[in-house]
Amino acid sequence: MNPIDTIAAIFAVLVLIKMIMAVVNPKILRKQAKKILKHQTFTTIAYLVLIAILATYIFPVLSITQVAAVIFLTALVLGVSLVPHSDLVIDLGKTLMGKNMLKKDWLALVIWVGLAVWTLIAVIF
Repeated sequence: MNPIDTIAAIFAVLVLIKMIMAVVNPKILRKQAKKILKHQTFTTIAYLVLIAILATYIFPVLSITQVAAVIFLTALVLGVSLVPHSDLVIDLGKTLMGKNMLKKDWLALVIWVGLAVWTLIAVIF
């Protein structure tokens, strides 16, 4: 199994475990999420390390345009899962897109803008 297959298999197993836990015992899933997200600095660093590790395996094999297309697909799947909760999503959006957005979300914004600009450069040139 090559590294991309391994990453895909890990993703599939994690998704299945999460879905089973969400259906069977959502309280345990929420409790674990709260425990992990309580330590924001550690969680952010862990995510950045995982992003870096995955990027070192993904970008030599896939172009940025392929990655962007997969991210778009993921966003659409996420969107479908959030439609039934549209009232909550809109309320959350009001909170997330408030005055503190740049202060709190600057790192994510830098990553998203970087991916978008990189993708446009690859498509145009």
